[in-house]
Amino acid sequence: MLEYDIVYRDIRLRISCPEEMMFKVINYFSGHVVFEMPNDNPTYQLVVDDNFDKEKCLFYRKVNKWFDYSSLDFYINNSDKICYMMNICASSNKNRDLLICTSVANLFHRLLELKGYLGVHAACVEKDNKGLLFVAERKSGKTICILNLINNGYNIVGNDVIALKKDKNDLIGYGIPQTVSIRLGKVFCEQEENKKYLDIARKKGIEINHSLREEKNINLTVKEVAKINSVSQTVDVPIKFIIRPKYDPGINHLFFYKMPIEQTRELVYSQYKSLVHETSDFLINIKLEGVDEKERYSHLEEVINIPAHYCIQNEHTTEEFVKKMELILRQK
Repeated sequence: MLEYDIVYRDIRLRISCPEEMMFKVINYFSGHVVFEMPNDNPTYQLVVDDNFDKEKCLFYRKVNKWFDYSSLDFYINNSDKICYMMNICASSNKNRDLLICTSVANLFHRLLELKGYLGVHAACVEKDNKGLLFVAERKSGKTICILNLINNGYNIVGNDVIALKKDKNDLIGYGIPQTVSIRLGKVFCEQEENKKYLDIARKKGIEINHSLREEKNINLTVKEVAKINSVSQTVDVPIKFIIRPKYDPGINHLFFYKMPIEQTRELVYSQYKSLVHETSDFLINIKLEGVDEKERYSHLEEVINIPAHYCIQNEHTTEEFVKKMELILRQK
């Protein structure tokens, strides 16, 4: 058995598990946290073992339909700040690894919530320690926006879900481990700067045939996107602006205007998202003594106070879009 602490700011999750499993977890969290030798005061502990007093624990069975109904048993003992994982069953090694890593991640995300972080459906990049948070519903162009900025030297923080928390005078955006799903549409693939993703797709065995009108996706980690583009993966960043993107294929120039605070409030509340995936919703039963969970919702109002802009864009407005982002960041 190996034992390490997964550390981000004041959160310390201790993991005790077999060596092979630990290496999988370390790789999954790479760039998002620091792994340290155990200290005397972890926030919570996770042990992968079946030798413990089950009578003291709450029991849950996790079944994940996304990984071919792989399953595991999960036991929670809040009084000792420890939980246990056992009886891990999966149809393949790949599904087993995914089940384990996402289970550890969701436990860590639950601790983020208990420490006051809230989740927003968003993507985030940064430059010169200034964060741009792209908040919008699905298929609005968030990922395309950050890829365009990454092509121009911005560093990637995260995609899909960003954890937010007020820290002194800053609203900090933290990129939790999530894949970057890139839709390989015809126009996207025709752009010279995006052909690198086509090459990677082919290496992964993904066939691209736009005559069939079937869009393929390629899923990359944040670390992979950073490496491909020779930029950095940034753990967290102060958020300076919120951008609400909208993709419109029919325009020839960028539409960009400041959002009233009422629209910002509606946007942020509509895109609030639990940091714990629905397949692990039983983790809501993990508690920390003295923590009032309602406090984190006050951070939603802090998010609303960040300057927000509405941005209508497409592939023809990329250059204009990048210049506009540079311009607003200079204001900060």
